[in-house]
Amino acid sequence: MKTAGYILFIIGMLGSMVSAASPRPLGPVFFIAAGLCGIGALMVRYGGGVKTGPGLSGNEVTVDSVGDTVREVCRFVEGLNSSIGAGDCDGADIREGIEKIQRLCAVFVGYRERLAVLAGIADSSDIISLFSAGERYVNRSWSALIDGYLSETASSLIVAEEKFLITMRRIDGVIAGSEPRAGT
Repeated sequence: MKTAGYILFIIGMLGSMVSAASPRPLGPVFFIAAGLCGIGALMVRYGGGVKTGPGLSGNEVTVDSVGDTVREVCRFVEGLNSSIGAGDCDGADIREGIEKIQRLCAVFVGYRERLAVLAGIADSSDIISLFSAGERYVNRSWSALIDGYLSETASSLIVAEEKFLITMRRIDGVIAGSEPRAGT
């Protein structure tokens, strides 16, 4: 599918350039060629399937695998919070931990499109919104760490952990089919 997209993209670009450079107006040809170019670009962008976590193609993603990713994020944030609370790590260790969490969050982001198909628009938007709240606090903790505010780093990670746990409960509810949507 991507190969066909590249071919359409190239044909569209060449057609657009030829029609634009032509001494006589070729307006309809230009728009048809530009349309082919756009279709080709979309095929290249979306033709390769859903970008997912390691070892999973877009068709293998399930609500359970999304839940597994969020569980891994929860465990890692919890472990980092425990290490910070015990004083077992320095700024470099915390930064490394936050960056690991951000990489795990990127895996979840790759599941978004497939999640909407699996769980439905309402449930998937709730899950994505809840997860994004946790991710924002992870990013906030990274910024606080870089600015040298270790207590703000720790408190942001605690809130992030809470948000990820709420996300996990929501995913478990979708799997069980019993959890009402957020706000209802």
